[in-house]
Amino acid sequence: MLFWPCLFISYTLAGHNLSLVAGAVVGVGLFIFGFLSPTIALYLLIFSMLLSPELGSRDYTGKGFTIRFEDLLLVIMCFTWFAKSAVNKEVGLATKTRLNHPILFYMLACILATILGIIDGHVTAPLTGILFVVKYFEYSV
Repeated sequence: MLFWPCLFISYTLAGHNLSLVAGAVVGVGLFIFGFLSPTIALYLLIFSMLLSPELGSRDYTGKGFTIRFEDLLLVIMCFTWFAKSAVNKEVGLATKTRLNHPILFYMLACILATILGIIDGHVTAPLTGILFVVKYFEYSV
């Protein structure tokens, strides 16, 4: 019964880059792990913030962009939380706290500042500015 899906997956993955396949397997494993135990997944996130490697490069002027393992882990955890809230209706999408409004205002200020910086020409690489705002959103989520 399980033979045919495994054969199909192995045949499909055989033609791809090994590092991409390993990354996909680790990502799916972290997704399942975060779905079953969100508390331990948060501990794993904190540990990865301490020791995560960086991909990409930045120079001393601030140009460029780096992606760390924790950024990818945050994206996986966000999708895990959305999936968990879709399965368990009582979990809810967001917890209501007194910090929700200040975080929303901070996000709006970041978006507005980035847009004004792009329009005025202070942000020389608009994609880099947008990706930094997306990183801020990741951490607030």
